[in-house]
Amino acid sequence: MDPVKPKRPYRSHRRERQARATRAAILGAAQSLFVQRGYAVTTMEAIAQDADVAVQTVYWAFGSKRAILQAILDRWRANAEIDETYIALMAERDPVRQLRLSVRISRNAGEKVGEVTEMLRVAGAADAELRALWHELNEDRRNGIRGFIQTLADRGLLKPDCDVERATAIHWTMVSQDVYHLLVTISGWTGEEYEDWLAESLATLLLR
Repeated sequence: MDPVKPKRPYRSHRRERQARATRAAILGAAQSLFVQRGYAVTTMEAIAQDADVAVQTVYWAFGSKRAILQAILDRWRANAEIDETYIALMAERDPVRQLRLSVRISRNAGEKVGEVTEMLRVAGAADAELRALWHELNEDRRNGIRGFIQTLADRGLLKPDCDVERATAIHWTMVSQDVYHLLVTISGWTGEEYEDWLAESLATLLLR
């Protein structure tokens, strides 16, 4: 007798698409509310109402408001193509081109989700957990920049008076979302003008 083959688990592609659409609607509603009203005052009930789903669905999909925020940040990282651009940056051998790619990360983040990072920074002033998250994100960014700067130092490309820590601090400050906000959002620069100026400035400040 042939052995009985185990049944494959049933998967409904339609149900999966519906679940993805529901998650996207919840994230979109939450992001808009976080930006417009602030993180602290936005409730799960308000998110559910704006997403046109039951509040139980919001809890089922994410579990907590903090998890929704983390999912928004994860989506932000993917949309801004941070990981892909950083990989290209580290593979590049031309230091000027590397600096431009590092600026592009900041530009992409500002153009696609600048309002989210600004919301998080503002919310952190009144929420210890969000303040810790903001610092964690900044330290992750600083560590990534330090890794890149170290490769420039190892190749003897930094100015003699600019060690790794000093160069990291300069770069980290220059590509911050605060600078993007001041130049693009407030001063009206285009993204291309921002990228050109910042890449040229960093090359002047850091490279031999």
